[in-house]
Amino acid sequence: MAYYWPTISTTDPLVPLGKKVWIRVEEKPTKLDSGILLPESDAFFSPSDRGQVVAVGDEVKENLKAGDHVIYNWRKGDDYQYKNEHYIMLEGQDVLAVISDT
Repeated sequence: MAYYWPTISTTDPLVPLGKKVWIRVEEKPTKLDSGILLPESDAFFSPSDRGQVVAVGDEVKENLKAGDHVIYNWRKGDDYQYKNEHYIMLEGQDVLAVISDT
């Protein structure tokens, strides 16, 4: 079975509409800071739930901005592949938290 990954135009900037948020997915770590390797076959293994906001729609600009690192509901949204990077487009309500640097 072939999978279709929608592609993004390189000439037009992507601007999410309404309540949508465009997120660059961060790869899930394969080892802990202590050096312990995490197997992909781990019973608790799931897709990454963290990423960096690339762009936001007008209705969520008060809560999120480009550059924010966030935790989101990985079961929601639409996946896209662009220039060998993984992105997800989801509703603003599916962003669970902003990760603070402080």
